[in-house]
Amino acid sequence: MDKENIAQDQSLRQPLLIHFSEEESSDVKSVPSETSDGNDIKMDEEDIEQDQVPDEPLLPRPSEEEVSDETSLPSEAGNGNDEANTITNGMDSITEVMTHVMHIINHPSAKKMLTALTIFVGSFFATEGARDEWKRNNSSSKPPSPTSTRLERVTFCASHISASVGVGDEPFNGGDSPQVKAIDWFVAGPGRPIPINVNTCPNDEIFTNLYSLQILKFSANIINIWGEDDGGGVEISSMSQICHWNRIACDEHDNHITRLHLSDLDGMKGTIPAEIALLSQLVHLEMYDNPGLVGNLPPAFSKLTNLEYLYVHHTSIGGTIPSSLGALVNLEELFMEDTKLKGSIPDEICSLRKNGTLKLLHADCKGEKPVMMCTFPSCCTNCYGHNSFTGEE
Repeated sequence: MDKENIAQDQSLRQPLLIHFSEEESSDVKSVPSETSDGNDIKMDEEDIEQDQVPDEPLLPRPSEEEVSDETSLPSEAGNGNDEANTITNGMDSITEVMTHVMHIINHPSAKKMLTALTIFVGSFFATEGARDEWKRNNSSSKPPSPTSTRLERVTFCASHISASVGVGDEPFNGGDSPQVKAIDWFVAGPGRPIPINVNTCPNDEIFTNLYSLQILKFSANIINIWGEDDGGGVEISSMSQICHWNRIACDEHDNHITRLHLSDLDGMKGTIPAEIALLSQLVHLEMYDNPGLVGNLPPAFSKLTNLEYLYVHHTSIGGTIPSSLGALVNLEELFMEDTKLKGSIPDEICSLRKNGTLKLLHADCKGEKPVMMCTFPSCCTNCYGHNSFTGEE
């Protein structure tokens, strides 16, 4: 391997050339490049002074004695001293590059930029829970500004009200959820004339009741009975107007919604949303004879502490019975037969039979292998074996 071959090989190993001052050039034998025009990257002492480089020592250049101690790579042909000189020259160039890099990194502005970048990257790649917490603290928890859009105001109120019954942020992140549809009902649908005040909406009975009814309507596909109009929008200024809607009954004195009679509804198909618990004054909830009603009994039912009558028999509701129903201290009748509910009746509910007001409890607890385990008659008052509604034993 002669000098010319070594130089060509070395040019391939050095895609970046740095030209130094004359004094530095005398100590560093740069390898020429075929494409170099002599004006490659230049970083002289004047550039370094402009960058206000601190005077602290960084990477020292190796002395001649240190260089002479470096082990040369063996050569198959040619002068070994020439190869050693080429390697030494390359080491000197690398040392110079590293020196300039360290000067740049130690610049005060660069340190600040690196710190800011570290914080940004750390925040960006935080856990999903941390990002959700940031979103809650910086968006939904703060009321929209006075100049905010109606969509922003309705979304703020809706998310806060849903959160009170255990609903998270996911249904509000777009898509076709009942929550998004209910918001759209207020923004672009029949409910668009209804005033929205972000400072009072969590305690606004009209907004809360309308929002709950709309979510129930979209969750269970209850069509053409609530809040429909001819295109001009629904004008609601008092609860008494809502009380005149179909299948709704209210207290005569305070106009609270106390009864939803939703049994045997044509086309009902879907689930019972947690937001039904926002109708906190409910006394009667009747959803029986609806085979298209599926899903589970929401634990949020426990917030309906005024509830006295809960009828979900002859439906396709499944899963297990939530123990939180034991919080319904005023419950008198609970009918759950002819459903897909399975498992044991929670002790909390049986306690309502022993110590509370619960007088009638119907369940599929009859037969050698009952689908629901319930002590008769101390807990369940009526046990059924054959599921006549679904055709199951």
